[in-house]
Amino acid sequence: MIYTSWEDAKTYCEWRDARLPSEAEWEKAARSGLAGKLYPWGDTFEGTLVNFCDKNCPFSHANTDFDDGYADTAPVGSYAPNDYGLYDMAGNVCEWVNDWYDSDYYLDSPAENPTGPVSGDYRVLRGDSWNDNGSYVRVAYRYNYGPIDRYNDIGFRCVASAPGK
Repeated sequence: MIYTSWEDAKTYCEWRDARLPSEAEWEKAARSGLAGKLYPWGDTFEGTLVNFCDKNCPFSHANTDFDDGYADTAPVGSYAPNDYGLYDMAGNVCEWVNDWYDSDYYLDSPAENPTGPVSGDYRVLRGDSWNDNGSYVRVAYRYNYGPIDRYNDIGFRCVASAPGK
């Protein structure tokens, strides 16, 4: 689903008896056990593993070295899942997470399970999208947008806490 604001995503997840992941949860899921790696699959960019702005993309910044067959979003499951069984943790659409954005938050955040700032003007997006040329597909890359912003490269995923957590 695209063109969803943070508020839309939060409401939908609550309707599903779920929630948006924290930024830390999203990053752990994207890394799938590969702590410290640049991409969900390792340290080298590989354009055949991700939907990004390649030769099919209509923008001048397209990376024409790769051809995934999609001009914009790809159906979920078009690429192999990561080691946790999750699809599209890089590319396809940027994903809303629950956290407010603060560019300096990680300078003083808790070392484990940071939950983000308590307030702010912008929310965090992770994962990059089909309309970027691959340079932002890195797991650690963060975007910030207003909670009511909607674009054709923004989506989300819901998560549920494990029972007893």
